[in-house]
Order: sequence, then structure tokens, then C-alpha cells
Amino acid sequence: MSTLSRNIQAETYKLKRTPILWLSLIGGTMVAGVVFLVFYLNGANPPEAGVNPWKSFFNMSYTIASTLVLVPFIILVTSSLTQFEHSNSAWKQLYSFPISRGSVFFSKGITVFGLIALTYVVFMISIFPVAYLLSIYTPDYGFQDYAPVFGPLFKLFFHSFISILGVTAFQYWLCYRWKTFMAPIGIGMLGFIIGPLLLSKPKIAIFLPHCHPIWYVKGLDHAITRFGLTTPEVYSLVFFVLFVALGYFQETRRNID
Repeated sequence: MSTLSRNIQAETYKLKRTPILWLSLIGGTMVAGVVFLVFYLNGANPPEAGVNPWKSFFNMSYTIASTLVLVPFIILVTSSLTQFEHSNSAWKQLYSFPISRGSVFFSKGITVFGLIALTYVVFMISIFPVAYLLSIYTPDYGFQDYAPVFGPLFKLFFHSFISILGVTAFQYWLCYRWKTFMAPIGIGMLGFIIGPLLLSKPKIAIFLPHCHPIWYVKGLDHAITRFGLTTPEVYSLVFFVLFVALGYFQETRRNID
């Protein structure tokens, strides 16, 4: 077994002693609950007659998730995962073992993305019971008259996940840079707050990774590249590569006090 695999197992084991794993599981269902309330309280209009409501339901669900919950959740998860080493000054002890710093950096990063992917999966599964409940309490939406279309859901899942790679890598880099728990959270929440305000100015919004998830789901830019990705997805990947490389470079050369 490689060092990276062992480190990922160690990070997974540490999650059992923290609420982060439960937060990932419960977070997906809570977002689905918010979607239910929005639709149940007539926050969304029923589709036109003869139109399959599932695709618009999926789009609306991910719009709600990306606008209200997704970025704050990423900020919380990335900040929490490195807090144990920071709060207990455990970096020196950790690096006293015969393991490379790069292996530790990537194992924690993979764990972060794994937790976020888990939340995505839970949310994707949970929206089906939400639609079932809506078909009972608000049958005007018409979910009971049409079969779910899974293709658009999986496509939305894939592209939405790409759109959060940049902000996740950025927040992960911040957590390595600052020992305090509040600094990455404060910077992240500032980006989350001003992000929607910049969406009307795409030339500025592309440089703030917190904008990319909302930018994608709101469809503010429909330009598709030859790789089948939208503009916010491309910039999200650029930020992902940039901050992963920067974080790895800095971590392998950091002086541990």
C-alpha cells in the first residue's frame, strides 16, 4: 500500500472523531429540505402543460444549493480538516514520521474533495424523495405524471462539481497558510457575500472562484468551449491547478516551528 493510500486512510479514520463526516451526510439532506420548502411555498412556478418538470426541478434544486449552501459548506469543511494539526501544533510531530509532505498535503486534499462529493451524492439522492413529497402535497408540479430524466441530472452533477473545484482548492490553500480557524472562514465568507454582486460583471467575476458555482448554475454564460465546458468551469479548473500547485510548493518548503 502506498504512503498516499495510508495517509488517506488515516484522514478517514480521524473523521470518525469529528462532526465533519456527519455534516457531509446531513448537509445533503438539509439542502434537499430547503428545496422542498421553496417549491412547497410556491417559490417556484409549476411548468407548462405537457412539459416534463424534472429537468427544471433539477436545475432549480442545484441553483438553490449553489446560491445558499454550497460555498459556505466548502469553507467549513476545508477549514475544519486542518484545524486539528493547527490547534494542537501537531505539524512538527506529523512530519517527524517517515512520510513526505506532499503525501500529507494531497491526502488531506483528496479527503476534502471526497467529503464534498459525498454531499453531492446525498443531495442528488435526496431530491427524489423531495419530488415524491411535492407530488403528494402540490400535485400541480406534475412529477407524478412523468418519469425522471437522469441524463440531465448526471450532467448537472458533473459540471456543477467542476465549478466548485477552484473555490475548494483556494480555501484549502488558505487553511494551510493560516493557523487560525477564523481567517480562512472570514475570507471565504467575504468571497461568498460579494460573489453574487459581481455576477453582472463577468470580466471581474472570473477572478473570484466563489462566483464560479453560482455563475454556472444560473447560466449567465452559455459559451461552450471545445472541451464541452462553460467559461466558469474552465476558470474553476485553472484556479484548481494554480492553488493546488501553489499549496504543494509552499507546503514542501514550509518551515515548521
